[in-house]
Amino acid sequence: MSNVKLFFKLLGKNIEKIREPQSYEAAGLEIFCPHCKHNKFHHQYKLLNTAGLTFFNLDFANRQAHTLTCARCGHIQWYGLEISRLVDE
Repeated sequence: MSNVKLFFKLLGKNIEKIREPQSYEAAGLEIFCPHCKHNKFHHQYKLLNTAGLTFFNLDFANRQAHTLTCARCGHIQWYGLEISRLVDE
């Protein structure tokens, strides 16, 4: 039973770390918030819905975009191309 508790304790810590704001880059440049100049963001994926695919109830087939929400001021930035997380040293 203690192994199960340890597993869930470690899982919880890893989930918390994933949810922490991170730094990102796009096209080789670090991303900063245009409003407050902060560099830590929460990352999500959002669907780029189109009227045609929504009409046929095929929303899952739409393309995705990356969104970065500033951890300081909440400003949201959208990226249509790939972004990558910067590794904290």
